[in-house]
Amino acid sequence: MKSKKILLAAAVMYFGISDAQQSQYFTQKENYRFNLAENLYQTKIYNASQYEYARQYFYNQHLSRSRKEAAQFFDNVIGVILQKNHAEEGLTAFMKEYPNSAYFAQANLPLADYYLAKKDFAKALETLKKVNQYQLSKEENTQYILKLGYAKFMMGDSKGATDALEEAYKTADQSQKGDIAYMLGHLYYSNRQNDKAFRYFDSIKEEPKYSKLVRPYYVQMYYNDKDYDKAISEGTALLNEDISESYKAEVHKIIGESYFMKDDYTSAYPHLKDYL
Repeated sequence: MKSKKILLAAAVMYFGISDAQQSQYFTQKENYRFNLAENLYQTKIYNASQYEYARQYFYNQHLSRSRKEAAQFFDNVIGVILQKNHAEEGLTAFMKEYPNSAYFAQANLPLADYYLAKKDFAKALETLKKVNQYQLSKEENTQYILKLGYAKFMMGDSKGATDALEEAYKTADQSQKGDIAYMLGHLYYSNRQNDKAFRYFDSIKEEPKYSKLVRPYYVQMYYNDKDYDKAISEGTALLNEDISESYKAEVHKIIGESYFMKDDYTSAYPHLKDYL
């Protein structure tokens, strides 16, 4: 009888330990899968990340409240990033349910990319303003400022765009500086601040990627500055390049007007005729 009690106690202990081990194994496995979802999101492997987050939200019965909130949030955010049907409605519903969720901060940059791609610049700007720059790496911060400048420019805030791009230019590495210099040159040109436009265009005019893009600006800026000889020289050189017919017509116009301003009407006539 005593031996039977010992066997029964041993069996109860065995199955208790076995259940505990299984529970521990399940918990470790689900922790791994939740961490996997996070890592996939950080590396922008969005489809796989969304699958794991959705799996956690719908099937993991042991998920803590904070993790359940995270799984629901990122499932919806990734849906928006991937432009899936009704994803924005899902995210809106989440915002109403968790208006103060701490997870919003982690998704502002990819959400801004989504709104920029949709050309919804108002929402992009609103989202970018929520980004905490102090949490960004140097490269991420440069990209952030570029996007902020672009969104401001598209919303008509030329000064805000210029200020943002000037800041980005200071911290950008060489691979990014050219694009920023071109944008700044264009903004200053648009605002008729030719001295600053020249400064940025001069830094990239010899680079093959930008040479054809910036040279037409020089023709117009020389003309605006009443430096007609340089406008004629730069324009004539540009006419020998492979540019479109409409582009050529504009260059002929500037050259013709430059000759006209120099009272050289004979030289002005053929260029103005080509323009007309």
